Amino acid sequence: MKINDLISKLDTKRFGFKVAKVNHFDKKSEKLLIALKKQGVKLILSKVNAEDITLINTLEELGFCIKDIQVTYKYDLTDYTPKNISFDSDFMIRDAGKSDIPKLKKVALESFKNYGHYFEDKKLDPIKCAGIYSDWIERSCKDKNIADKIIVAEHKGDIAGFLSFKIYNDNTYKYAAGGLGSVAEKYRNKDIFRMIMVAGLNWGKEMKLHWEEHNVIITNFPVNRSMSKLGFKVYKSFVTMHHWIKKK
Repeated sequence: MKINDLISKLDTKRFGFKVAKVNHFDKKSEKLLIALKKQGVKLILSKVNAEDITLINTLEELGFCIKDIQVTYKYDLTDYTPKNISFDSDFMIRDAGKSDIPKLKKVALESFKNYGHYFEDKKLDPIKCAGIYSDWIERSCKDKNIADKIIVAEHKGDIAGFLSFKIYNDNTYKYAAGGLGSVAEKYRNKDIFRMIMVAGLNWGKEMKLHWEEHNVIITNFPVNRSMSKLGFKVYKSFVTMHHWIKKK
């Protein structure tokens, strides 16, 4: 892969300086940092397999810092039987449409404040970080390269929660990975998350997917508990690391 291919156009535009995303370290780490520095990169974002302690320690020695740790939950749909979704009659589970974008952005903006690896980096502008998730759900509604489906829970015209999915197919297995999901604060503890997740599993079975998977930050205890109760199993984990390249 060429060095320029590692530049994140989205983050570079958002923060006003060059940001690179490096998730595979085929070259020696030091050489890669030198090459990125020559390209004017200021910040490197990396997702590293949590089992690769040697690489994590090497990156830490080079100045990388862990900003979050996530686990990936997987639900095997091979023998899954679609379930009925029981909920209050005032709620409706449906697909999102472009007309939902303003409400979805509002839920995302409120739900993800101070959440995730961007906010954990105090060198980043928190105002610009706040727009990441609202921008993400808007792009998910408009671009099939970002999401193939978005399920929403609606309550009397209000968006109570949502979850996006992206389908992947490697010619052997076809599966969906969760993108962005949230339940609005005033609708929490009302079983909304479970309803959306079950709807997602039913859809996955209908689409003949082999499995569905979702990433969850390890300190998001309510969602981790819910995933376990729903029957999802942890099958991998990763850490997100940031590195600010020094000028000298």
